[in-house]
Amino acid sequence: MVDVALVYPPYHFMPLIWPYSRPTLVLAHLYAVLEDAEIGRIEAIDLDLEFDHCRKNVDHFLEEAIERVERLRPEVVCLSCKAAQFPFSALFSRNYKLMHPDIKIIMGGWMPTLAPETVLRLSGCDAVIRGEGERSLPELIKKIDERTWSIEGVSYIQSGEGRAVHNPNSKPLSREELDRLPLPRYDVLPPLRRYQPHARKRCFSVEASRGCPNHQCIFCWNSTKNCDTSWRARSPRRVVREVRHLVDEYEAQLIPFTDDNFGADPSWLREFASLMKAEFSPGEVEYAVSTRLDAIDPGMLKDLHRSGLRTAFHGVESGSPRCWKILGKNLDPKITRQYILDLVRKEVENGIVPICSFIAGFPNETEEDLEETLSLCRELVDIGSLFSLQILAPNEGTALFQNYRDLIEPCDLYREFGESENLSPELRTVFGKRLDEFSAFLPDYRWVKPSIPLDRFKEKFAIMVDTVSHIPIAPRLRKPAISRGAQGVEAKEAGNQSGSFFKRLLKRLT
Repeated sequence: MVDVALVYPPYHFMPLIWPYSRPTLVLAHLYAVLEDAEIGRIEAIDLDLEFDHCRKNVDHFLEEAIERVERLRPEVVCLSCKAAQFPFSALFSRNYKLMHPDIKIIMGGWMPTLAPETVLRLSGCDAVIRGEGERSLPELIKKIDERTWSIEGVSYIQSGEGRAVHNPNSKPLSREELDRLPLPRYDVLPPLRRYQPHARKRCFSVEASRGCPNHQCIFCWNSTKNCDTSWRARSPRRVVREVRHLVDEYEAQLIPFTDDNFGADPSWLREFASLMKAEFSPGEVEYAVSTRLDAIDPGMLKDLHRSGLRTAFHGVESGSPRCWKILGKNLDPKITRQYILDLVRKEVENGIVPICSFIAGFPNETEEDLEETLSLCRELVDIGSLFSLQILAPNEGTALFQNYRDLIEPCDLYREFGESENLSPELRTVFGKRLDEFSAFLPDYRWVKPSIPLDRFKEKFAIMVDTVSHIPIAPRLRKPAISRGAQGVEAKEAGNQSGSFFKRLLKRLT
């Protein structure tokens, strides 16, 4: 029997004000999986809740995190991290291993999956789990004292040789195996009020499916070769049972689904909507999804709203069909500019809040492509869509990173454009210059050089942002630095502006 500490690294370093803040699903889920595997004593630590301001530096936070974990005296420490959490995770791992060299540290999540060797060498952790960990993690913990690990989905540095060993990818869980996974143990996490101090509705995450049937978007983690990300869904009945559990046990009112492509199978989506309508009274529970434009039948929108759907996030990415092909969107031929406008209009008419996401800075993108995107953005906002815009930044391990290596250049997107999709002003304030140590591996510090000259691209991007930032229905957190002639955005300024933005967005979504 092994004592295990499940640790979720800090992401915010500030009070949680986003309306969708909720108990951390990965902690609750892995706790239940390890408990089901009879691993031993398990403790879940959500460091995102331990640090509620950004007036201290990273060394102070590291000391607090290490002390928090040391109290448990674990034999194994498991961390799950995204790109934005990687610097803290790596520093924590290195420091903890110096103090406790016999304690094993395992890292998983999308950053270790995308760049396992980078993570191993920069963090000094003992092993990395690539892709799904429900089988690999319990097996690795049970064999943690062995010198080598022949476990699918596990990467590690060979002792004494310094050579990285990458075992074959783990087999993805089948739909039947996904159905048999235990319900997440939210009861072992801190009280809900700590996650949602200002929320109007009790909010919990649910995972209905994994992966994506498209598998070709070059910027997406689903394009990585380090794991199988084929689309698999739990049965609609199993998903509805989990929602019912959250409503009965925790009085859940809002369910943001974590799926990359919710309802990719039309027959699955119809059955899910039917079961939700039968199980819950109108307004008893609502949900939000992320779904491709070609996954939702406009004729289903009325039924989906009756089943509780209130927010639909769409990765439109560009207004240029030429760019869709460059990105590997692989959209159904029926998806045209007019189709998108009609779909969003029907969503608004049926009481569903659409959020359309766009990306600028594609390889070979022209000013004409950007004009098409800008024009489509204006039309979508005018008919009621919320708006999201980012600069394309390559994650290591994706097809984008592999295919356009020669065009990838260092670029601090935050300093150049005020963009902080991965590394927020608060994170930068906490880390200071320590981020330079990891800058070569973080998307915020590199981009794929477009064919448009940088100064001209900045001008076009500023125009795109300003187009929607002055429209009440789609307020922006801030204007990009370039539009104000400033270098970067101070954390204090961003924090001051964020309050009104989130209040308006919360009112709109709830």
